[in-house]
Amino acid sequence: MLGRSEEVSLTLAPWLRLTPPMELPLPIHGEMLLLAAEAALNAGKPDALKLLQDASEILQKNDVASSTRLARVRAASLRLAGTS
Repeated sequence: MLGRSEEVSLTLAPWLRLTPPMELPLPIHGEMLLLAAEAALNAGKPDALKLLQDASEILQKNDVASSTRLARVRAASLRLAGTS
């Protein structure tokens, strides 16, 4: 869905709003937050930072340091720092 940030955001929105007892496994929730953060960053939306922080918090607890998801978190953080 490259270049279709708004569609990514709309697709993920219902999944990011799940409340107990309906929950996603934490690594999946972290991945969805990361996808939403990347889409928000690509679209220049202000919620990119919060989404990225939430994704990072979850993924740091569940992934190994060398995971590709954490590498994406680091890359998105650098991009976000460059746009500030």
